[in-house]
Amino acid sequence: LAVNKVPLGLSDRSLILAIKSVYSAFIQSAVNSNTDLTDAIKDVPFRSLQNIIPDRVLTWNQDAPKWSKLMAQALVEAISESSYTGDKNALIGTASYATVTGVLKLINDSTTQANGFYPGIETIDSSRTASSTTMKFDGSLAKFKNFDPAKTRILEFAAKGLADGAFLNNTTLDSTNIQAFSKELGFNATVGAMDYLHSLGDDHSQFAFEVSKSIATGLSLGAVYASGTRGSYIIDNLPPIAAEEISRAVSEGAIQQSLILGNGYSLNRLAEATAFGSSMGTQ
Repeated sequence: LAVNKVPLGLSDRSLILAIKSVYSAFIQSAVNSNTDLTDAIKDVPFRSLQNIIPDRVLTWNQDAPKWSKLMAQALVEAISESSYTGDKNALIGTASYATVTGVLKLINDSTTQANGFYPGIETIDSSRTASSTTMKFDGSLAKFKNFDPAKTRILEFAAKGLADGAFLNNTTLDSTNIQAFSKELGFNATVGAMDYLHSLGDDHSQFAFEVSKSIATGLSLGAVYASGTRGSYIIDNLPPIAAEEISRAVSEGAIQQSLILGNGYSLNRLAEATAFGSSMGTQ
């Protein structure tokens, strides 16, 4: 599909609808064959993303974050609209985990830069005084170096797509399903981030803080926006509920998994990063 986008004259919308149809067919096939979808869906985000980012977006002269968002949203929508009779929320949580690990794997494995996509994952010294071109970590003052938000924007947009797929695709939001969606999306997204960075070895704590912040921003932005799309939602005070639930879920995922892994990441810094990211997403 991606290869033939230009030859067939497909619009972006036509292509993403076709990709969503492929996701839907994959899920239905798994349902028909009694395949364990919670296992089968784990490879789907990375396999899909690598067919578009970075090579295709370079050809199309488009931004990688846009496509990470569209594809994440399409996958969650396909799950929500499927005939799967198992726990759809849990399956969405699996998709959230797999999307984050898939994006991080794409960043780590790739060598080609594209619009909004900056490959490579390297360690950043905890002193935060040494620059890194690969990590887009720099600053004019020696003691105040930071990550360029562009490094993790592809993750922020993927998180926004996950939230849009869950929250915007639901016809009636309430405090109960907001809590359920937030838990599955937020908790599993940051668990996935901690797991993947831990699997690389070395100390990736500084990048983990930045990744957690970006995930929190994207999920909060999507959840709060969706929970404010109707007057009745605002009357029921759903936007602040969504903001609170997302913030809690991403923080719990990052901190709990760090404790389980024993990765040595500062729990205070993780809490600060997720809280700051969530606040950015709600503004």
